[in-house]
Amino acid sequence: MKPDYNLIWVVVLMVLAQLTAFYLVKDLDWKWVVFWAYVFGSCISHSMTLAIHEISHNSAFGNSKAMWNRWFGIFANLPLGLPYSISFKRYHMDHHRYLGGDGIDVDIPTNFEGWFFCTRFRKFIWIVLQPFFYAIRPLCINPKPITRLEIINLTAQLIFDVAIYYLWGVKSMFYMLAGSVLGLGLHPISGHFIAEHYMFLKGHETYSYYGPLNLLTFNVGYHNEHHDFPNIPGKSLPLWVVPEVIGHAVVTVLMLISLHWFIFLLNLPVATWNIYRYIMVPSGNMGVFDPTEIHNRGQLKSHMKEAMIKLGFHLLCFFMYLYSINQQSTS
Repeated sequence: MKPDYNLIWVVVLMVLAQLTAFYLVKDLDWKWVVFWAYVFGSCISHSMTLAIHEISHNSAFGNSKAMWNRWFGIFANLPLGLPYSISFKRYHMDHHRYLGGDGIDVDIPTNFEGWFFCTRFRKFIWIVLQPFFYAIRPLCINPKPITRLEIINLTAQLIFDVAIYYLWGVKSMFYMLAGSVLGLGLHPISGHFIAEHYMFLKGHETYSYYGPLNLLTFNVGYHNEHHDFPNIPGKSLPLWVVPEVIGHAVVTVLMLISLHWFIFLLNLPVATWNIYRYIMVPSGNMGVFDPTEIHNRGQLKSHMKEAMIKLGFHLLCFFMYLYSINQQSTS
């Protein structure tokens, strides 16, 4: 994995931006402190939590400098106001290894949450309090012994918070903490928390989003891709989503040029279908798998049926190509 060194500079700039904001809000009226905490501070704080997510995968300095990533994560954590980075790393690795595992994957709401927050109003409350559930859930489901790095993370955060309060007062402290809570709760940018692993169709627990908010969230919307390639920095994930229509069209043309008529005719209907499907995407949709419509149960079933047919087709082609290679090598 090649590290994303740009991540380092982006994180540094976000920390500096928040420090500037802490200074600017210290003399504002409370209504403006709340306003800027929701409009600006929450966006930076949310983006910073996803920068910490990237750092937890060693994307800043690479796997060979794992401890550099841990120290940098503690630095990135400072403008959030609450110690988060080191503990997140420990539990997030479990999320990747045991996705959806009861009692292990603490990203998944508990049975109590599913039972109690079952009305519109209660679901609203759950979204507002989502940061608190996210923080408390690990302690209830899968508590782990505190490590030395977590103590360092806590100590560094307390020193930073005391310094902010001493230098600029209670309004700057409120701005910092409110921005973190609001940015992880009832905020448009937080929608991915639900969308990433909401089970729209039984057995399928992970979904992707390809919209513009990825620009603020280090491409966390590419969530299927992230779980497939957890060590690839978010910046590079779109490069791994190779357009199927182009890949299959190129293969089909190559078969035609090389005069492999049978394989060409076999691939032609699939390539034609891919091109037709791409051309017929409704105006306004973001692609064949539009993130605003992918939750539709009928569309999901249709996409899954198509995926299984194509899986069978590609397996058939694989064995045909393997047989052809063996025939060529023995002739």
